[in-house]
Amino acid sequence: MLDQTQFLNHFINHFQTCKSSEFILRSPASFESWFRAEIPIVLKNWYPLSNISTNFDYPDKNTKADLDVRTEKERIVFELKSFVLHQDAKKKESFPKQIKSLETIVDNNYCNQGITFTTFMNYSEKQLDSMLGKFFTNNKWKSVRKGMPNSKFVFHISSYTV
Repeated sequence: MLDQTQFLNHFINHFQTCKSSEFILRSPASFESWFRAEIPIVLKNWYPLSNISTNFDYPDKNTKADLDVRTEKERIVFELKSFVLHQDAKKKESFPKQIKSLETIVDNNYCNQGITFTTFMNYSEKQLDSMLGKFFTNNKWKSVRKGMPNSKFVFHISSYTV
């Protein structure tokens, strides 16, 4: 299993070394594709890149997850989402469905761990707490979040296991 606190700390360290991070921190825009490319670079601290894929199909659905880590002993499926205040109506509708899809594949033993990697920009702590409470209604989710210094940018990772 991937420890979400350890992973988040590694990711933030990586993020701070990227030349593009300054732009991401001050731009009110979604950068999911950027994160989808950079997360595997951090994951290679635990898994070879050859075990990380962007081609996971949910069973019995016509949808894909963002990232998939597969080894002989485990499988971890990721959903990524970037939220920016006042730009998120459709994402607020779709994200709970993605969370439920992760819960279903873990509960049905299709994978060992479901992980959401989310970023939030320009949200207050109160707004963030409210949104996360609405998204993660199952108490099996374990979460960690960290804000970036001198910005209104927050990383949030949740992990779901049986």
